[in-house]
Amino acid sequence: MKRLGSRFAAFALVLVLLAGPTLAADIVLNAPGETVRASALEHPRVQAVVLDDGTVIDDGGSVVVLNCFVDTGASASLISHLNAEGYSGTSFWGEILSLGLDGAPPGEFIGEFTEIGVGGTETVDVTKLLGLKVRNGTARTVDSTNYATYAGEFVGFGEHNLMVRREAGPGEVFLYTFPNPLGGDDLVLDLSDPINILGTSVIGSSVTVIDPKPLDGFLALLQGTSLGEGDPSLVDPSMLTHILPPGHADIPATDIAFEVRMQSFVPDPPPAGEVLPTAGDNPLLQNVSIAYTNGGGTLELTEQEWLLDTGASNTFIGVEQARGLGIIPDGVSLDEFIAQHKAAGGIVLPLAGFGEEEIEAPQVTVDEIRIQIKGSDDEVVWRDVEILILDVAGLEGVSGMNMWVPAITFDPAVAAADPANIIAAVLDPSARYFDALVFDPQAGEFRVTLVPEPAAVAILLLGGSVLLIRRRRPT
Repeated sequence: MKRLGSRFAAFALVLVLLAGPTLAADIVLNAPGETVRASALEHPRVQAVVLDDGTVIDDGGSVVVLNCFVDTGASASLISHLNAEGYSGTSFWGEILSLGLDGAPPGEFIGEFTEIGVGGTETVDVTKLLGLKVRNGTARTVDSTNYATYAGEFVGFGEHNLMVRREAGPGEVFLYTFPNPLGGDDLVLDLSDPINILGTSVIGSSVTVIDPKPLDGFLALLQGTSLGEGDPSLVDPSMLTHILPPGHADIPATDIAFEVRMQSFVPDPPPAGEVLPTAGDNPLLQNVSIAYTNGGGTLELTEQEWLLDTGASNTFIGVEQARGLGIIPDGVSLDEFIAQHKAAGGIVLPLAGFGEEEIEAPQVTVDEIRIQIKGSDDEVVWRDVEILILDVAGLEGVSGMNMWVPAITFDPAVAAADPANIIAAVLDPSARYFDALVFDPQAGEFRVTLVPEPAAVAILLLGGSVLLIRRRRPT
């Protein structure tokens, strides 16, 4: 027993030496000087088909397969105008087929609805009940040419009154012009791409699992490194997304849970003369804190509720929150602050989303964002985070995907100065901090698996039983 005890003591000593700062209460994700960039590299996406009276809708015999964003910030689900009526151009991504959702025959649309987004309000048409089938995994795998091969992988998600855009949204039609290296007329690359959305109306009764690890290939490319020949993430850098029933065997175990409160943002009853699309509630992350330091010291806002928005590239705070942190001085309007920010060389991003207008949002860097771990006083901490200032539907803040997956800093002023070298606008990308993200609205949780630290990997290599310890990046 004495011999066994001495071995255990030696093992415990190694554990402590290797673990080091992992014994601290809070989990700090990034090292000093490592900035969390503003714009996420990717969003969760799946593929879907639409059914009318149980029959998959096609375009002249070619099944219309939609590439869809899985968007926890959207209550209802949306069909792009490009897919609703078709697109005459030939996109880099392939032919954009038509669902024929143009209001004919009568009864195809049951009314209209006014949606609110970052760009203000937008009136959309609402369809009769249409079925949806979804295929999990990598987006863009299936199209009209190979749908029959994968048809059995599309799972039914019921019938929905869908929103349909009346015209192409901002950023959906994009023609990139660049000089012809052989001389003559400039070359035009059509990067037009429909934005279709599966909101909580579809995913609200399921568990959404997001695997960001395939982004490592794109991250390696930006950082000028390599993962090695044959690495699958170098072939397709899209994240893997699965919408699964609660209790499914493929839902991964996770390290940490954050509490979310589900709330409806859809007016019920709808405004006079309008009809509601099929809608679900949206998740609000609980107990979020944010800190900012200026000439007057460090100010902090605590116990905030932020929308968890997998459809947003960026993280936002409202104008009043920016004033409370001392970012925008009292008496200075947002427009005045944007003008001053531009004059000082600060980044201002043009934003396009739901709503008919394109708007501008100033980008600033805050000291910390902290989210309390469910059932604990401990917090997860993001340091030096690039965020935007924007009022969105009265929200205190929006947690965008840049907090959860690798992200970049994009400076539109740099891109405008040299359109042929747009990569110059991309600065050092932020790292990947999570191996898996799990949105579980029924449990009221957003759960994550941390990327193992080198210390944790070394411990595992020692063999034997290892205590489950809290992980924190070195400070």
